[in-house]
Amino acid sequence: MTGPGAPAGDLHPVPPLARSALDRAAHRRTDPEWLAAAWEHARVLVIGPAGRALCRESDTGPTLVFVEPSQAPGGPRLFLGVGPDSTPYFMVVAELPALPHTQPVTLRDVGAMLSDLDAGLFTTAAALANWHANHLFSPATGEPTTVADAGWVRVDPTGGQLFPRTDPA
Repeated sequence: MTGPGAPAGDLHPVPPLARSALDRAAHRRTDPEWLAAAWEHARVLVIGPAGRALCRESDTGPTLVFVEPSQAPGGPRLFLGVGPDSTPYFMVVAELPALPHTQPVTLRDVGAMLSDLDAGLFTTAAALANWHANHLFSPATGEPTTVADAGWVRVDPTGGQLFPRTDPA
């Protein structure tokens, strides 16, 4: 069996949505100064409320569409990680902007056809967006939770922390 991310003849190919060239850089999530500086030169993925992102066709297949930080919609800035060239990537959950030559897609629509970097970004972003949407309240207290650690933790008023599951399975 062969496919994206697996050499021909590989008996154990990498599942398409487990591919990634993204370094999640967990040590940066609690550094507000680094995050603020990184935002200034980041690429921002907008994820719609239904888990969709904008995509465009290129010569090599579908590619995710990113916006400049100055063009990003309001909302919590969730840090996804850094790419192989040290570019920081963030996401914002908001209505998708209307951009020419793009279409809204789900991870299921294009995930297997994306590059390793885009597949890792979209998989992580979709998982985080879904987790945030479903953990607005503490399961222990029922109180509202708030975003912390650049989107990788939600905290209730008593200091209780909730962490996301972002594995592709």
